[in-house]
Amino acid sequence: MNKKALVIGLKSNMERVIKGLNEIEFIIIDRGTLDNESIDYIINLSDDLMHKKSFSYVIASSEDFIALAGLLRNRYSLYGEKYYKSTIATNKFLMRNFCSGFLSCPKFWLSGEIINSENLLLSSQKDYIVKPLTGSSAKHVETVTQEDLNQYLNENNKLMLIEEKVLMRDEYHLDCIIKDGNILFSTLSIYDRPILEAKSKNRASINLPDGTRLHEDALILATNLQSHFEMTNGVFHIEMYHTQDGFILGEFGIRPPGAGVTDLYFMYRGVDFWEAFIYSQIDKEFILPLNHKSDKYCAAIGICSSFPVDDIRSTSKVSVDKYVNLRENAAKPAVPSSTSFNHMIYVSSSSLEEIRNFLHDISDRQE
Repeated sequence: MNKKALVIGLKSNMERVIKGLNEIEFIIIDRGTLDNESIDYIINLSDDLMHKKSFSYVIASSEDFIALAGLLRNRYSLYGEKYYKSTIATNKFLMRNFCSGFLSCPKFWLSGEIINSENLLLSSQKDYIVKPLTGSSAKHVETVTQEDLNQYLNENNKLMLIEEKVLMRDEYHLDCIIKDGNILFSTLSIYDRPILEAKSKNRASINLPDGTRLHEDALILATNLQSHFEMTNGVFHIEMYHTQDGFILGEFGIRPPGAGVTDLYFMYRGVDFWEAFIYSQIDKEFILPLNHKSDKYCAAIGICSSFPVDDIRSTSKVSVDKYVNLRENAAKPAVPSSTSFNHMIYVSSSSLEEIRNFLHDISDRQE
């Protein structure tokens, strides 16, 4: 008899992997139900499915459902990351509390501490980042000046996380696959601009070649994080600020990267982060492809408006390897985010400068 897995919010990225898992029967709670029903309803529904189907695994589909998956694993004593670690990886305040003792992090406060203390912000920092305790893709994340901070918090009237805005050179993300408690694979990418500057604009993640000094430095941070978090099997998506003193932790998630980056890694390295993510939740061994090295710069570029791909191909010095129309004639999303794209293009080059020039060319035409 096949084992069963409860899938919380099936995403299109997962379908290719799930179709190949004939030994597992998948039970799906759809996104509409998850978005529109209460947590009590979802738990009662899960109880009913456990009673009728007796599933062995719970699969989270995205950042939104990592903590819920952990809660259900605790509730039924199932395989996988439990609620405690899942909340550390999804609640920004708990994440900061957990990491600040062993990693370089921005100073942080809960919004209530700011409102109820006149002298709490004693630094010379002019700008602060205000963000919800949970969420991804920089939704509802804002930069607020010190002078406007109290007014902003009182007007929004909900608990938020406040962080000092870090003076950075660049913003990076390190994506890792964990197997049996060790980092099996990692790769470093640089954003073409800080994420908060990219909302409702074109944005790129540029994957760096193997063997750079920056990758080695970023891996030290990731190794330190893993030594404390102690994930058995899974994936890390770690946002990092590069400053004059080295890397500072932005945030981390225990899910694959978004904004077309998983497709980028699969195209150019043959490494499937969605496969690693799903396998880690059903106790199935992930095998890293032998040919996963890269000696070039590869970029996933999100485009917000109309895009003359044929014109770009004819004039560009980079290789335009793939173009995807995500939402033809789509309206802008109600909540601007760092992943609100209508098109994705994937390019490669032996030169980081050529990719940056290509990005500037697109921005000149589109933004």
